[in-house]
Amino acid sequence: MLGAPCIMNATWRGEPCPPEYYATDGTAKSMLGNDISTGTWALVGEVICFKYADEPETECYKLEVIGDNATMYDEKGSGTRYQILKGNPKGL
Repeated sequence: MLGAPCIMNATWRGEPCPPEYYATDGTAKSMLGNDISTGTWALVGEVICFKYADEPETECYKLEVIGDNATMYDEKGSGTRYQILKGNPKGL
């Protein structure tokens, strides 16, 4: 699980980072307020990609994991750091 809470007061699209859950079967879930979006995720080398049903494009990021922190870098090199939590504590 990524998020809950984000490190360093990170934001995503102007909002506090939402909790996200990445299942081993490639399902991704993200919670924004009380709304849960479902999509897919895939890791290829150091790149992680997401495709949510309510988003028109697949989004890909360079992924760096150190300990229980994951940082995702966009194409401009700007990174957002998340805390990795065990299991699925938000029940996504």
